[in-house]
Amino acid sequence: MKKAVDSVDHRQIYFPETNVLITRFGSADSAAQVTDFMPVHEFHEEGGGLRQIEIEDLSGKDARIVRLAQGVLGETNMRMDCKPAFDFASTSHQVERVEGGVILTSDTGERLSLTAPCEFTIEDGAATAEFTLDHGESMAFVLERLATPEDSPTSFTADEADEQFRETVSFWRAWVSKCTYQGRWREDVIRSLLALKLLTFSPTGAIIAAPTASLPEEIGGERNWDYRYCWIRDAALTIDAFMRMGYVDEARGFMRWLGARTREANQSSDRPLQIMYGIRGEHKLEEKSLDHLSGYRDSKPVRVGNGAYDQFQLDIYGELMESVYIYNRHGWPISYDMWMSLSGILDWVSKNWQEPDEGFGKFRVGESSLFTRS
Repeated sequence: MKKAVDSVDHRQIYFPETNVLITRFGSADSAAQVTDFMPVHEFHEEGGGLRQIEIEDLSGKDARIVRLAQGVLGETNMRMDCKPAFDFASTSHQVERVEGGVILTSDTGERLSLTAPCEFTIEDGAATAEFTLDHGESMAFVLERLATPEDSPTSFTADEADEQFRETVSFWRAWVSKCTYQGRWREDVIRSLLALKLLTFSPTGAIIAAPTASLPEEIGGERNWDYRYCWIRDAALTIDAFMRMGYVDEARGFMRWLGARTREANQSSDRPLQIMYGIRGEHKLEEKSLDHLSGYRDSKPVRVGNGAYDQFQLDIYGELMESVYIYNRHGWPISYDMWMSLSGILDWVSKNWQEPDEGFGKFRVGESSLFTRS
Protein backbone atom coordinates (compact mmCIF):
# COMPACT_ATOMS: atom_id res chain seq x y z
CA MET A 1 0.00 0.00 0.00
CA LYS A 2 1.28 3.44 -0.83
CA LYS A 3 0.27 7.05 -1.02
CA ALA A 4 -0.67 7.75 -4.62
CA VAL A 5 1.54 10.83 -5.08
CA ASP A 6 5.17 11.22 -6.12
CA SER A 7 6.49 13.51 -3.38
CA VAL A 8 5.87 11.61 -0.16
CA ASP A 9 7.90 10.79 2.92
CA HIS A 10 7.31 7.68 4.95
CA ARG A 11 8.71 6.02 8.05
CA GLN A 12 8.00 2.88 10.02
CA ILE A 13 7.93 2.17 13.74
CA TYR A 14 6.65 -0.56 16.01
CA PHE A 15 3.77 0.36 18.27
CA PRO A 16 5.50 0.45 21.69
CA GLU A 17 6.01 -2.95 23.34
CA THR A 18 4.28 -4.85 20.52
CA ASN A 19 4.91 -6.49 17.17
CA VAL A 20 2.35 -4.19 15.53
CA LEU A 21 3.90 -2.24 12.63
CA ILE A 22 2.99 1.40 11.96
CA THR A 23 3.79 3.05 8.59
CA ARG A 24 3.23 6.78 8.25
CA PHE A 25 2.99 8.62 4.94
CA GLY A 26 3.13 12.38 4.63
CA SER A 27 3.35 15.18 2.08
CA ALA A 28 2.96 18.94 2.25
CA ASP A 29 -0.84 18.83 2.38
CA SER A 30 -1.85 15.38 3.63
CA ALA A 31 -0.85 12.43 5.79
CA ALA A 32 -2.02 8.88 6.42
CA GLN A 33 -1.14 5.95 8.63
CA VAL A 34 -1.19 2.21 7.90
CA THR A 35 -1.26 -0.25 10.80
CA ASP A 36 -0.32 -3.89 10.12
CA PHE A 37 -0.80 -6.72 12.59
CA MET A 38 -1.69 -10.38 12.92
CA PRO A 39 -4.29 -11.18 15.59
CA VAL A 40 -2.68 -13.66 17.99
CA HIS A 41 -4.28 -17.04 18.69
CA GLU A 42 -2.26 -18.61 21.50
CA PHE A 43 -3.85 -20.97 23.96
CA HIS A 44 -2.66 -22.13 27.36
CA GLU A 45 -3.31 -25.39 29.16
CA GLU A 46 -4.66 -25.57 32.68
CA GLY A 47 -1.68 -25.24 34.99
CA GLY A 48 0.35 -23.13 32.56
CA GLY A 49 2.27 -23.68 29.37
CA LEU A 50 1.39 -23.29 25.72
CA ARG A 51 -1.08 -25.87 24.49
CA GLN A 52 0.32 -28.28 21.93
CA ILE A 53 -1.76 -28.99 18.84
CA GLU A 54 -1.93 -32.23 16.88
CA ILE A 55 -0.03 -32.20 13.58
CA GLU A 56 -3.18 -32.79 11.53
CA ASP A 57 -4.72 -29.65 13.04
CA LEU A 58 -1.90 -27.32 11.93
CA SER A 59 -3.78 -25.96 8.91
CA GLY A 60 -3.12 -22.29 9.56
CA LYS A 61 -6.81 -21.59 9.99
CA ASP A 62 -7.55 -18.12 11.40
CA ALA A 63 -4.07 -16.86 10.41
CA ARG A 64 -4.61 -13.46 8.87
CA ILE A 65 -3.01 -10.06 8.36
CA VAL A 66 -5.11 -7.03 9.16
CA ARG A 67 -4.18 -3.68 7.63
CA LEU A 68 -5.92 -0.58 8.91
CA ALA A 69 -5.48 2.51 6.73
CA GLN A 70 -6.31 5.82 8.43
CA GLY A 71 -6.47 9.40 7.22
CA VAL A 72 -4.49 11.70 9.52
CA LEU A 73 -4.33 15.08 7.74
CA GLY A 74 -6.25 16.44 4.77
CA GLU A 75 -7.37 14.15 1.92
CA THR A 76 -4.94 11.34 1.09
CA ASN A 77 -5.12 9.45 -2.19
CA MET A 78 -3.90 5.89 -1.68
CA ARG A 79 -3.33 2.80 -3.79
CA MET A 80 -3.27 -0.86 -2.71
CA ASP A 81 -1.66 -3.56 -4.86
CA CYS A 82 -1.87 -7.29 -4.08
CA LYS A 83 -0.06 -9.77 -6.34
CA PRO A 84 1.07 -12.88 -4.45
CA ALA A 85 3.82 -15.16 -5.77
CA PHE A 86 2.54 -18.62 -4.91
CA ASP A 87 5.07 -21.40 -4.34
CA PHE A 88 7.98 -18.98 -4.72
CA ALA A 89 6.60 -17.59 -8.00
CA SER A 90 6.75 -21.03 -9.64
CA THR A 91 3.04 -21.33 -10.36
CA SER A 92 0.41 -19.02 -11.79
CA HIS A 93 -2.84 -18.03 -10.14
CA GLN A 94 -6.29 -16.65 -10.86
CA VAL A 95 -8.16 -13.77 -9.23
CA GLU A 96 -11.93 -13.72 -8.88
CA ARG A 97 -14.23 -11.14 -7.38
CA VAL A 98 -16.42 -12.16 -4.47
CA GLU A 99 -18.68 -10.19 -2.20
CA GLY A 100 -16.54 -7.73 -0.30
CA GLY A 101 -13.25 -8.57 -1.99
CA VAL A 102 -11.32 -11.08 -4.08
CA ILE A 103 -10.05 -14.66 -3.85
CA LEU A 104 -6.67 -15.56 -5.33
CA THR A 105 -6.23 -19.25 -6.22
CA SER A 106 -2.99 -20.85 -7.37
CA ASP A 107 -2.80 -23.66 -9.92
CA THR A 108 -1.81 -25.96 -7.05
CA GLY A 109 -4.97 -25.13 -5.08
CA GLU A 110 -3.65 -22.66 -2.49
CA ARG A 111 -6.21 -19.92 -1.77
CA LEU A 112 -5.90 -16.42 -0.33
CA SER A 113 -8.69 -13.94 0.26
CA LEU A 114 -8.46 -10.16 0.43
CA THR A 115 -11.38 -8.09 1.65
CA ALA A 116 -12.02 -4.37 2.03
CA PRO A 117 -14.97 -1.97 1.55
CA CYS A 118 -13.71 -0.62 -1.78
CA GLU A 119 -13.71 -1.41 -5.50
CA PHE A 120 -11.02 -3.80 -6.71
CA THR A 121 -9.53 -3.79 -10.19
CA ILE A 122 -8.15 -7.10 -11.50
CA GLU A 123 -5.36 -7.05 -14.04
CA ASP A 124 -2.44 -9.37 -14.82
CA GLY A 125 -2.96 -11.48 -11.69
CA ALA A 126 -3.07 -8.45 -9.38
CA ALA A 127 -5.89 -6.98 -7.32
CA THR A 128 -5.66 -3.19 -7.14
CA ALA A 129 -7.70 -0.58 -5.29
CA GLU A 130 -7.46 3.21 -5.35
CA PHE A 131 -9.24 5.19 -2.65
CA THR A 132 -9.20 8.48 -0.78
CA LEU A 133 -9.14 8.89 2.98
CA ASP A 134 -10.10 12.17 4.61
CA HIS A 135 -8.95 13.18 8.09
CA GLY A 136 -10.48 10.73 10.59
CA GLU A 137 -11.59 8.16 7.99
CA SER A 138 -10.41 4.54 8.14
CA MET A 139 -10.55 1.45 5.95
CA ALA A 140 -9.72 -2.15 6.93
CA PHE A 141 -8.08 -4.74 4.66
CA VAL A 142 -7.92 -8.41 5.65
CA LEU A 143 -5.61 -10.91 3.93
CA GLU A 144 -5.91 -14.54 4.99
CA ARG A 145 -5.25 -18.07 3.85
CA LEU A 146 -8.32 -20.15 3.17
CA ALA A 147 -7.26 -23.54 4.51
CA THR A 148 -10.22 -25.57 3.22
CA PRO A 149 -12.69 -25.24 0.31
CA GLU A 150 -15.42 -24.52 2.86
CA ASP A 151 -13.65 -21.48 4.32
CA SER A 152 -15.09 -18.10 3.41
CA PRO A 153 -13.32 -14.71 3.45
CA THR A 154 -13.23 -12.65 6.64
CA SER A 155 -13.98 -8.95 6.48
CA PHE A 156 -13.81 -6.27 9.16
CA THR A 157 -15.32 -2.84 9.43
CA ALA A 158 -12.91 -0.13 10.54
CA ASP A 159 -14.34 -0.36 14.06
CA GLU A 160 -13.96 -4.15 14.13
CA ALA A 161 -10.37 -3.86 12.88
CA ASP A 162 -9.67 -1.29 15.58
CA GLU A 163 -11.02 -3.70 18.19
CA GLN A 164 -8.75 -6.44 16.81
CA PHE A 165 -5.86 -3.98 17.00
CA ARG A 166 -6.56 -3.21 20.64
CA GLU A 167 -6.80 -6.91 21.52
CA THR A 168 -3.52 -7.60 19.73
CA VAL A 169 -1.79 -4.73 21.52
CA SER A 170 -3.14 -6.03 24.84
CA PHE A 171 -1.76 -9.51 24.10
CA TRP A 172 1.74 -8.21 23.35
CA ARG A 173 1.84 -5.85 26.32
CA ALA A 174 0.67 -8.59 28.67
CA TRP A 175 3.45 -10.79 27.29
CA VAL A 176 6.04 -8.03 27.68
CA SER A 177 4.97 -7.47 31.30
CA LYS A 178 6.39 -10.91 32.20
CA CYS A 179 9.94 -9.71 31.51
CA THR A 180 11.97 -9.72 34.71
CA TYR A 181 14.80 -7.55 33.37
CA GLN A 182 14.69 -4.01 34.80
CA GLY A 183 18.09 -2.65 33.78
CA ARG A 184 19.02 0.40 31.73
CA TRP A 185 18.70 -1.50 28.44
CA ARG A 186 15.15 -2.71 29.06
CA GLU A 187 13.73 -1.15 25.87
CA ASP A 188 16.35 -2.91 23.72
CA VAL A 189 15.93 -6.18 25.59
CA ILE A 190 12.15 -6.03 25.12
CA ARG A 191 12.51 -5.44 21.37
CA SER A 192 14.90 -8.40 21.12
CA LEU A 193 12.53 -10.64 23.07
CA LEU A 194 9.63 -9.62 20.84
CA ALA A 195 11.68 -10.62 17.80
CA LEU A 196 12.55 -13.98 19.40
CA LYS A 197 8.88 -14.56 20.22
CA LEU A 198 8.07 -14.21 16.52
CA LEU A 199 10.46 -17.10 15.86
CA THR A 200 8.41 -19.48 18.02
CA PHE A 201 5.75 -21.82 16.66
CA SER A 202 3.48 -22.24 19.65
CA PRO A 203 1.40 -25.19 18.29
CA THR A 204 4.47 -27.47 18.55
CA GLY A 205 6.96 -25.42 20.59
CA ALA A 206 9.59 -25.27 17.84
CA ILE A 207 11.79 -22.18 17.50
CA ILE A 208 13.25 -21.32 14.12
CA ALA A 209 16.67 -19.78 13.59
CA ALA A 210 15.37 -16.89 11.43
CA PRO A 211 12.30 -16.11 9.28
CA THR A 212 14.45 -15.66 6.17
CA ALA A 213 15.41 -17.76 3.16
CA SER A 214 18.21 -16.97 0.71
CA LEU A 215 19.27 -13.61 2.08
CA PRO A 216 22.99 -13.55 1.22
CA GLU A 217 25.73 -13.27 3.82
CA GLU A 218 27.36 -10.88 1.35
CA ILE A 219 25.91 -9.23 -1.75
CA GLY A 220 26.60 -11.41 -4.77
CA GLY A 221 27.72 -14.31 -2.57
CA GLU A 222 26.50 -17.89 -2.71
CA ARG A 223 25.97 -18.63 1.01
CA ASN A 224 22.25 -17.98 0.77
CA TRP A 225 20.72 -20.46 3.17
CA ASP A 226 17.17 -21.15 4.29
CA TYR A 227 17.00 -20.57 8.05
CA ARG A 228 13.27 -21.24 8.56
CA TYR A 229 13.96 -24.41 10.55
CA CYS A 230 14.54 -25.37 14.15
CA TRP A 231 18.26 -25.81 14.88
CA ILE A 232 18.94 -27.61 18.16
CA ARG A 233 21.83 -25.21 18.83
CA ASP A 234 20.02 -21.95 18.06
CA ALA A 235 16.81 -22.95 19.83
CA ALA A 236 18.72 -24.01 22.94
CA LEU A 237 20.40 -20.59 23.15
CA THR A 238 17.05 -18.86 22.58
CA ILE A 239 15.51 -20.85 25.42
CA ASP A 240 18.42 -19.78 27.61
CA ALA A 241 17.57 -16.13 26.85
CA PHE A 242 13.84 -16.67 27.45
CA MET A 243 14.39 -18.38 30.78
CA ARG A 244 16.78 -15.72 32.04
CA MET A 245 14.19 -13.03 31.23
CA GLY A 246 11.29 -14.83 32.92
CA TYR A 247 9.62 -16.54 29.94
CA VAL A 248 9.02 -20.10 31.06
CA ASP A 249 6.04 -20.97 28.81
CA GLU A 250 8.14 -20.73 25.65
CA ALA A 251 10.80 -22.94 27.24
CA ARG A 252 8.18 -25.46 28.28
CA GLY A 253 6.80 -25.59 24.74
CA PHE A 254 10.25 -26.18 23.28
CA MET A 255 11.00 -28.91 25.81
CA ARG A 256 7.90 -30.77 24.70
CA TRP A 257 9.03 -30.47 21.08
CA LEU A 258 12.51 -31.59 22.10
CA GLY A 259 11.08 -34.50 24.08
CA ALA A 260 9.46 -35.80 20.91
CA ARG A 261 12.80 -35.60 19.08
CA THR A 262 14.67 -37.42 21.88
CA ARG A 263 12.09 -40.23 21.84
CA GLU A 264 12.66 -40.56 18.11
CA ALA A 265 16.42 -40.66 18.79
CA ASN A 266 16.06 -43.87 20.78
CA GLN A 267 14.94 -45.57 17.59
CA SER A 268 18.12 -44.57 15.73
CA SER A 269 21.25 -46.68 15.82
CA ASP A 270 23.32 -43.97 14.09
CA ARG A 271 23.25 -40.34 15.23
CA PRO A 272 20.71 -39.66 17.97
CA LEU A 273 19.71 -36.18 16.78
CA GLN A 274 19.80 -34.15 13.62
CA ILE A 275 21.18 -30.62 13.85
CA MET A 276 17.85 -29.22 12.64
CA TYR A 277 14.22 -30.17 12.00
CA GLY A 278 11.10 -28.66 10.54
CA ILE A 279 8.72 -26.86 12.91
CA ARG A 280 6.40 -29.87 12.88
CA GLY A 281 9.31 -32.23 13.50
CA GLU A 282 10.04 -32.99 9.85
CA HIS A 283 13.32 -34.83 9.37
CA LYS A 284 14.01 -34.50 5.65
CA LEU A 285 14.54 -30.87 4.61
CA GLU A 286 15.38 -31.33 0.96
CA GLU A 287 17.16 -28.34 -0.52
CA LYS A 288 16.52 -27.02 -4.01
CA SER A 289 17.55 -23.99 -6.02
CA LEU A 290 14.92 -21.74 -7.58
CA ASP A 291 16.69 -20.82 -10.79
CA HIS A 292 13.79 -18.70 -12.05
CA LEU A 293 14.46 -16.15 -9.27
CA SER A 294 17.34 -13.67 -9.38
CA GLY A 295 17.72 -13.39 -5.59
CA TYR A 296 18.29 -10.38 -3.39
CA ARG A 297 20.33 -7.87 -5.44
CA ASP A 298 21.18 -10.66 -7.90
CA SER A 299 22.69 -12.89 -5.24
CA LYS A 300 22.16 -16.38 -6.60
CA PRO A 301 21.24 -19.13 -6.09
CA VAL A 302 17.90 -18.75 -4.31
CA ARG A 303 17.53 -21.78 -2.05
CA VAL A 304 14.61 -23.29 -0.14
CA GLY A 305 15.09 -26.24 2.14
CA ASN A 306 18.41 -26.87 3.83
CA GLY A 307 20.72 -29.65 2.75
CA ALA A 308 22.75 -29.36 5.97
CA TYR A 309 20.06 -31.20 7.93
CA ASP A 310 22.05 -34.43 7.73
CA GLN A 311 25.40 -32.93 8.76
CA PHE A 312 27.21 -34.43 11.73
CA GLN A 313 27.85 -31.71 14.34
CA LEU A 314 28.77 -32.90 17.81
CA ASP A 315 28.59 -29.53 19.57
CA ILE A 316 24.77 -29.53 19.53
CA TYR A 317 24.67 -31.95 22.45
CA GLY A 318 26.45 -29.46 24.71
CA GLU A 319 23.95 -26.67 23.94
CA LEU A 320 21.13 -29.19 24.26
CA MET A 321 22.13 -30.26 27.77
CA GLU A 322 22.71 -26.67 28.89
CA SER A 323 19.16 -25.74 27.91
CA VAL A 324 17.77 -28.82 29.67
CA TYR A 325 19.78 -27.96 32.79
CA ILE A 326 18.54 -24.34 32.87
CA TYR A 327 14.94 -25.43 32.26
CA ASN A 328 15.10 -28.17 34.90
CA ARG A 329 16.57 -25.75 37.44
CA HIS A 330 14.50 -22.62 36.79
CA GLY A 331 11.37 -23.98 35.11
CA TRP A 332 9.85 -27.42 35.64
CA PRO A 333 11.55 -30.76 36.29
CA ILE A 334 11.86 -32.78 33.11
CA SER A 335 9.90 -36.03 32.91
CA TYR A 336 11.35 -39.44 33.71
CA ASP A 337 10.78 -40.54 30.11
CA MET A 338 12.71 -37.56 28.77
CA TRP A 339 15.56 -38.16 31.19
CA MET A 340 15.80 -41.77 30.06
CA SER A 341 15.88 -40.63 26.43
CA LEU A 342 18.59 -38.07 27.24
CA SER A 343 20.57 -40.71 29.11
CA GLY A 344 20.64 -42.84 25.98
CA ILE A 345 21.85 -39.87 23.96
CA LEU A 346 24.58 -39.09 26.51
CA ASP A 347 25.74 -42.70 26.44
CA TRP A 348 26.12 -42.37 22.68
CA VAL A 349 28.01 -39.06 23.02
CA SER A 350 30.41 -40.57 25.57
CA LYS A 351 31.41 -43.16 22.97
CA ASN A 352 31.58 -40.83 19.95
CA TRP A 353 32.68 -37.39 21.15
CA GLN A 354 36.17 -37.75 19.67
CA GLU A 355 34.89 -38.65 16.20
CA PRO A 356 35.54 -36.19 13.33
CA ASP A 357 32.52 -34.03 12.48
CA GLU A 358 31.60 -31.06 10.31
CA GLY A 359 31.96 -28.47 13.05
CA PHE A 360 29.78 -25.41 12.79
CA GLY A 361 28.87 -26.51 9.27
CA LYS A 362 28.65 -22.97 7.91
CA PHE A 363 30.86 -23.47 4.87
CA ARG A 364 29.74 -26.97 3.85
CA VAL A 365 33.24 -28.21 3.12
CA GLY A 366 31.88 -31.73 2.72
CA GLU A 367 34.63 -33.25 4.89
CA SER A 368 34.71 -34.24 8.54
CA SER A 369 37.55 -33.04 10.75
CA LEU A 370 38.47 -32.54 14.40
CA PHE A 371 37.13 -29.19 15.65
CA THR A 372 37.96 -27.69 19.04
CA ARG A 373 34.39 -26.36 19.32
CA SER A 374 32.97 -29.86 18.95
